[in-house]
Amino acid sequence: MKIIKIAILATVVAVGIASSAFADLKVAVVNLQTVFQQAPQGQATVDQIKQQLTPQMNQIKKNQAALTTAVNNFNKNAPTMSAKERDNQEAALTKQQQQFQKEVDSFRNTEAQKQQAAAQNFQTSLVSAIQTVAKNGSYDLVMTDQTLPYYNSKMDVSAEVVNLMKKMGSGA
Repeated sequence: MKIIKIAILATVVAVGIASSAFADLKVAVVNLQTVFQQAPQGQATVDQIKQQLTPQMNQIKKNQAALTTAVNNFNKNAPTMSAKERDNQEAALTKQQQQFQKEVDSFRNTEAQKQQAAAQNFQTSLVSAIQTVAKNGSYDLVMTDQTLPYYNSKMDVSAEVVNLMKKMGSGA
C-alpha cells in the first residue's frame, strides 16, 4: 500500500513539474494552405509552371489528334491496300507512335523537374520564414495547423510567414 501511495505521489509531482514547464511555452501555428495560396513561392509558382508548359501541352494534344486521325485512316483503308503499302504505313505509324511517346515522356520529365524545383523553393522559403517568425516572436514551438485538431486563432502566425516569404520572393 505504501508503494502505491509513493507511486501516486511521484506521478502527481511529475505531472506538476511537466505542466509548469509547459506553462511558459510560447507556441505559434502556421496554416500551410493559407501560406501556399498567398506566398509567391506557392500557388503562383504552380500557375506559372502551367502557363509555361501550356504551349508544349497544346502541341502534344495536336500531335495526338494527328496520330489518331492517321490510325483511323489506316484502319479504314487497310483492307484495300496492297501488302507492301500496308506494311509501309504500319511502319510509319509505329514510328509516329514512338515519336509521340517520346514527346509525352519528355513533357512529363520537364513538368516533374519544374514541380520539384518549385516545391523545394517553397519548402526552403517556408522553413526560413517560420524560423525567422519564431526567432522574432520568441516562440518556443511553431506547429502546422495540419497537426492540430484545434488551436486559438490568436496563435496563428501565417500572415507573418506569408509576408516574409513575399519579401524573399521579391529578392528583398
